[in-house]
Amino acid sequence: MPKTRQAWMIMTIVVAVVGSVWAMLNRVPVELQNPSGRPPAPQAGHLAPDFTLTMEDGEQIALSDFRGTPVVLNFWATWCGPCRAEMPAFESIWRESDGQVQFIGVNVQESAAQVSAFATGLGISYPLPLDPNAAIARVYRVRAFPTTLFIDEQGVIQEMILGQVNEPSLDANVSNLLEN
Repeated sequence: MPKTRQAWMIMTIVVAVVGSVWAMLNRVPVELQNPSGRPPAPQAGHLAPDFTLTMEDGEQIALSDFRGTPVVLNFWATWCGPCRAEMPAFESIWRESDGQVQFIGVNVQESAAQVSAFATGLGISYPLPLDPNAAIARVYRVRAFPTTLFIDEQGVIQEMILGQVNEPSLDANVSNLLEN
């Protein structure tokens, strides 16, 4: 224990310097900070958990590839009637947005051949990555098909809809993403 004023001052300065160095070394770069301030979670107001999946052609796609662009993330399956019903509206708005909004349709537990034939039959051209083991669906806590998330350009989930998205709701949520 320091006994003199000078010893206390030296100890205070050492602690301040060590603390400052520790703080500088442990800083998180701005590009890695979470804009929502909350941990990644599959719910509105939280950063969308990142993932990397493979497309039917073997190309890799990551959610973080689209940071800076709003994303409509849809979990679906070929056997799902409501999924089939909403996909033409997704395709139409995706084409009309001309790159201002990205649509990603994550197919859960089906083969590349099934997805490719399905997409060709419906004329779907937005990315349809494969989640063969439902690993990403589990991360996002998908309980039913379809499940759609509207994610802003910072990667924060703005809305999550369980079940078929009707066109007025789709238009409103996409407009919301573009206004923010």
